[in-house]
Amino acid sequence: MRHKYHLNLSVSISALRSVLGDGYLDKAQAVIDLVKANGGDVHYVVDDPDRPGIYEEIVRLYECGVPVVRVSSARHWDMVRDKNERFKELFQRIADYVYFSGQPKFGRSQWDIALKNNIYRKMKGMALKSVPPTFCGCGYLYLAVNNKGEIYPCDFFANYPEFKIGDVWSGFNDTAFFFKKMGDWISDLYEHCRDCEVCFDGDIRCCPRAMCLAENYTVTGNPLKPAPNHCWANRIETATYEYIAKKAIKTGIDVFYHKGRT
Repeated sequence: MRHKYHLNLSVSISALRSVLGDGYLDKAQAVIDLVKANGGDVHYVVDDPDRPGIYEEIVRLYECGVPVVRVSSARHWDMVRDKNERFKELFQRIADYVYFSGQPKFGRSQWDIALKNNIYRKMKGMALKSVPPTFCGCGYLYLAVNNKGEIYPCDFFANYPEFKIGDVWSGFNDTAFFFKKMGDWISDLYEHCRDCEVCFDGDIRCCPRAMCLAENYTVTGNPLKPAPNHCWANRIETATYEYIAKKAIKTGIDVFYHKGRT
């Protein structure tokens, strides 16, 4: 019992909807209670922004006490491209609920990054961080080990032998392809994505994230260069972060946010 309630959980609630059907939040209450008791987050992936009830379901997760509610768009090419503006409208409505209706729910959304990332810093006239974020933890927040004891940055990269970064017997290989090429990939990113039409002010440093590095590598040959469907998803995130940052600066909520962290 010593370790009870010491495990943070991350649950994809949208996956449960596909299994449990109508009324899935009621049927999944035990899972939600487990996240609330242990800490962690519930990830809500919006597949179709026009599906009725999405906003109400997300609000319900907040109101029932889930510690962190992460909201993102699915990366299906046709959906994020064809309904891009509808995604933006929905996400801005959710952002209004989280930050601009009553007491801001700081610390309960991954969108808090909008109050400190490069989009925000550019709006405030602050120095920008030189490298855009990936928001993918492969290779440093987590690793994958296959049945041979070989270590890879993630389970997806385990499909590529060149991405082996060590094994459980010898440890990490400092000269592994993944480590050696990272500098080149960053340089290529800046060259290929210069004057990006998606990023805020065409500045690659304002790219919201590169998403799945392994998927990027499969499509573009560069783990840091977003695949086209990622760029369409990034249009949604860029618009959301810009909306939150601009409104927070106008209302002074950003000052309130940073005061609580000094």
